[in-house]
Amino acid sequence: MSSLTSLWFGLLGGTVAWAAHLLVSYFVIGAGCGNLADDFVRALLLAVTVATGVVAAVALAIAQRLAATARTWRRSLARAGVLLDALGLFGIALAGTLPFALRTC
Repeated sequence: MSSLTSLWFGLLGGTVAWAAHLLVSYFVIGAGCGNLADDFVRALLLAVTVATGVVAAVALAIAQRLAATARTWRRSLARAGVLLDALGLFGIALAGTLPFALRTC
């Protein structure tokens, strides 16, 4: 992966993962409620949370590495990526726990 690709993934990876988590979770709830068992819907939501959480964590690790080693404007973008990826990871973790605290359907 090129340096520029890593930089953009580090900047936007966590935010895009959070958006994907929300969209796929809404789809699972919409399609699963009424057709699937509640436990199966929760298992699907857990899988979505873990998958998108891994993507956000990898993006955060890349952004942290680039923030420590990059130069000039790339360092600023990498630092912004650290903040955005941490926010995305927090959002995924928070939204991922809601199906276990509240009724899904």
